Amino acid sequence: YREENGAFTTRKQLLKVPKLGPKAFEQCAGFLRVPESKSVLDNTGVHPESYGAAEKLLAACGCTLADVKYYCDVLTEQCRKILNAYISITDTVKSSSSMLNVVSHIFTIRELEDYYLRFFLNLTTLLKPNSVYSIDDVIEKIKIYIQRNYQKNLTQEFISSLFYINRSYLSTLFKARTGQKFVDYLNDVRISKSQELLTQSDKKMYQVARSVGYDNVKYFFRIFKKKTGESPERWRLKYGGK
Repeated sequence: YREENGAFTTRKQLLKVPKLGPKAFEQCAGFLRVPESKSVLDNTGVHPESYGAAEKLLAACGCTLADVKYYCDVLTEQCRKILNAYISITDTVKSSSSMLNVVSHIFTIRELEDYYLRFFLNLTTLLKPNSVYSIDDVIEKIKIYIQRNYQKNLTQEFISSLFYINRSYLSTLFKARTGQKFVDYLNDVRISKSQELLTQSDKKMYQVARSVGYDNVKYFFRIFKKKTGESPERWRLKYGGK
């Protein structure tokens, strides 16, 4: 059918395919993505029989093109901060203004989607040389990731899934390569960062603990004492004035 009639421009065209009845259409149409369709839902995993509900849900959310543009603007600002943090850009303000000008002349959500898809693809290409993933050694990647994200809830399970590695193998490999268990390395990074906060800020102890990834203050105190031989308070009194 496609060879005779060309590419599909809507999912409903499937109903014109010989021997493909309504039941088969209901079961398979959701697997066909039609990017050229005027209906945004034709390019999603939503099945046609659910279009009505999906459209009602979107309407209930009250999401307009202006709303989408606003959130895209917020997203763009966050991306600008990421670029500033990882690479040197001297014309950031001009680039940001240029993006806003382009977006202001977009009048459909589909055009906005296409524009931001290209934008994010270009962004990932730009950041790739500075990425934690730009090196081949998986353990080094994990160490860099921990150093950048120590304040988050990092578990061995999460890290192993993030880097597509078996949890048990990660545990063995990490110990073999670093001489430390994963949790010990994570605690070393967190305690080192907490030492900086204790000596360079006036944050309260619970604030310091949370800033480096410990929700339980008592646990933070125990790990700090184990790693340094002193309590956080004594460390601040001893080194805070230096």
